[in-house]
Amino acid sequence: MNVQKFCQHPAGMLVTAMVATLLWGSAFPVIKLSYSALAIAPDEIYEQIVFAGYRFLLAGVMIYMMMIVTGRSLRLKSGTIGTVILIGFVLTFLQYIAFYIGLSRSFGFMGAIISGMISLFQLLLAQFWFRNDRLNWRSGIGLLLGFSGLFVLFADRQSGISFGWGEALLIGSALFCAIGNLLSKSAAKQLTVFAMNSHQMVIGLFPLDFQWKSLLYLVLLAFVSAASFILWHTLMKYNDVGRVSMFLFMIPLFGSGWSALLLDEVLHASALAALVLISFGIILAHRKRSAAS
Repeated sequence: MNVQKFCQHPAGMLVTAMVATLLWGSAFPVIKLSYSALAIAPDEIYEQIVFAGYRFLLAGVMIYMMMIVTGRSLRLKSGTIGTVILIGFVLTFLQYIAFYIGLSRSFGFMGAIISGMISLFQLLLAQFWFRNDRLNWRSGIGLLLGFSGLFVLFADRQSGISFGWGEALLIGSALFCAIGNLLSKSAAKQLTVFAMNSHQMVIGLFPLDFQWKSLLYLVLLAFVSAASFILWHTLMKYNDVGRVSMFLFMIPLFGSGWSALLLDEVLHASALAALVLISFGIILAHRKRSAAS
């Protein structure tokens, strides 16, 4: 099977994006469950970072093993080490420090809804990054709808939802993810998707007291990272940023659904309204761009 043709075909693109976002969406409640199983409190920042380190080291090892089994080289091309370090610093280190600390101070569905901002941030930044990505009136309206979703989410005081450090860090995490994705798109000309993701994920290992349940959560999260990053960055490699980014609206949908199912979190009216606005904003912002790609 030709990977490039599959990822560029509408059906193949949809299937790949659905699998990647379904996996990504499951991470929000599983991280919350991991904190509970490991008794990691919101103010225990060191332990949160350590847990993230375990996850991405294991995810990197999983990709290394896949590369060995499929006969891919683990070596980096000359002159690409700095690129890998930069991507790892932004996409893994900065993004997930903000994400893990932020999620410990917020709800799982909040992290899922705010993750929809990744696509909107990518759309804005791509204007300065790539010559073929330009805003039009649909994109502008989509961006307004998406960002208005955040306003609706935090404006309803009766729901008990408020804007604090946790939510600010989650927004920062979405911004770092958007920057990291664009860096990865640019680096795809020099690096294979496997090499780029495996090396940048291996960031460190520290001791935590794992039991069988928390260890199961860790393995699941590592698999989610390894599989979803490979799938998503493969799509990014063979397609325009705008065309692929449209499918990011599924992360808030899947993430909110997983959180409601696994954490018994209740989605209030303001949260549902924000979910609709952000998701519809992403689709509208990228619809014409997708058709024109």
